[in-house]
Amino acid sequence: MSNTSSFLGLLVVVALFCVFSGSVHAATAQNDACEQAGFDVGPWGNRFDPFWTLKTPASERPACLDMSLERNLQTAPMSASFDQRLYNIPFKVFADFFAQSNLWPTWNILFDQVVTSESTFLPCKALDATFHILPNIDFGDASLGSPIIVRNEYNTTSQLMHLSWQYAFTSSAGGMPGFGRHDYVIAPADCGADSSRTWLMSWEKGGGTTINQNIKEEEHTLQKATLAAMDGASCLERVYRIKGSLDPNTVADLCGQSPGLQWLSLIGGAVYV
Repeated sequence: MSNTSSFLGLLVVVALFCVFSGSVHAATAQNDACEQAGFDVGPWGNRFDPFWTLKTPASERPACLDMSLERNLQTAPMSASFDQRLYNIPFKVFADFFAQSNLWPTWNILFDQVVTSESTFLPCKALDATFHILPNIDFGDASLGSPIIVRNEYNTTSQLMHLSWQYAFTSSAGGMPGFGRHDYVIAPADCGADSSRTWLMSWEKGGGTTINQNIKEEEHTLQKATLAAMDGASCLERVYRIKGSLDPNTVADLCGQSPGLQWLSLIGGAVYV
């Protein structure tokens, strides 16, 4: 009888070990899959390489990616504007809403208007937008051309959304008075599209002969642009807490900019007056 009990006990232990091992193996396999897809389990911002443009094989780069601009941008003396924050919005909900670029002005004060929609936000297409936040710099006869989209990645395999565009000021005198790139990256706080929390990251850097002569002003402007996304996402978080969704009408009502709003950049935050 005791031998039978011992044998049954051993079977139970073996079964529990198998279940535990299977769970660990499944979790490890999931983490491996996430890491292979570019998702670093834990604080994910460390893995973002701002100059992914220079490391992407030529065969995988969009034809419109201006590599001369990227090399000049890498060596430009100004500091990049970078911020990343965690929001209590499910990854898929946040990413699906963020993909609707024409809705950006309803919550992100960086933009006055965005005509480009989710269906037309494609690599090598122009980002048809007007911006609310621009540097107070005299570029002479140079004008800002339409930004060119150089990355639009969003799929459930990579568990990542990465949107990026290059921009440049063009002058009849030639040269590069101003240029830059802006990236938004969204990733789940936990591996998997069903993550209940989401990271939002904004990165932007500029360069060029005129910008290099006005570095402090440009850095201040890019800081405001970064804070615009972070502050707007905080409002999206409030909408989700109230509605359980990111209803576009509610977002526009609660997060949209009103005529005449001024933006004041503060250390660690932003305020409207």
